[in-house]
Amino acid sequence: MKKILVATDFSEYAEYAVSSAASIAKQTGAQLILLHVIDRPLNLDDESYENYHNMPGGKTVVMNIQSKLNAIVSTHKIENAEVFHELHNDVFKTILKHADQHQVDLIVIGAYGSSRSEGSFIGSNTERVMSQAKMPVLIIQEKFDEFSIESMVLASEFYGEIYKVFPKMKKVIDLFDSNLHLLKVNTPSRFQRTHDSLKLMKEFISEFDLKNCTSNIYNDITIEDGIINFTRSIHADLIAITPDGLWRLAHMFKRSITDKLMRNSVKAILSMRTQQPVLTPTEIFYEKEYRRYKGVD
Repeated sequence: MKKILVATDFSEYAEYAVSSAASIAKQTGAQLILLHVIDRPLNLDDESYENYHNMPGGKTVVMNIQSKLNAIVSTHKIENAEVFHELHNDVFKTILKHADQHQVDLIVIGAYGSSRSEGSFIGSNTERVMSQAKMPVLIIQEKFDEFSIESMVLASEFYGEIYKVFPKMKKVIDLFDSNLHLLKVNTPSRFQRTHDSLKLMKEFISEFDLKNCTSNIYNDITIEDGIINFTRSIHADLIAITPDGLWRLAHMFKRSITDKLMRNSVKAILSMRTQQPVLTPTEIFYEKEYRRYKGVD
């Protein structure tokens, strides 16, 4: 791992993210890129600092922000850091832009920011970064003095697009040296035979040479309930997941559902987006279209 981007708005959960990112950077020797996005006032016609400085209090705000960012670097004793603050009214787009420009390996972000609504876990900017980033996103819910994960769940269908995105996720997963539990959730509307599920997981394990790994099938009413209940049963710290992938998971990552997932289960989520169209279990195993996927013959 070479570069990690962490976004902060100086809120409590942003501090959790910064602390985790700094810990991972120290463990891996990665460069830490620290970013704060200044909300552009609606009455400001453009995003130039010159105009912002000319606004009442504008220059003072920028100086205070720079001071806070420098204090973060000093507090966490970050030796290899780049610090950025940018004036923009699209926070998540700015985060994604910097992630692409710096070709980072991981984005770390707090579950929500200073505008958190009561009872909500995932903030709107976090949700958008999670669903649109081209690299893994680590979403932090709790404070880590030293970031470590003892047990994690990888929830998937284990075929198709995950084969393309998992190599990037694996680079992050391998950092933690933790027990990995592969999870396939069966629901009444999306049932798959145990034989087929285990075969898919076995081939997935073989393809990526996974160690300290278990294969698990869990039956529940909904996918999110299955993930929560299985994660609780093994006391896992982290869930790794691929939204918008082969599960038709777009609905799952609406904030109300993700709030439920995170509030009831883990300290962090590792997310990597996919964009593969979904095949039903019938199509997977009985239609010739599935032959182009790596998995069951």
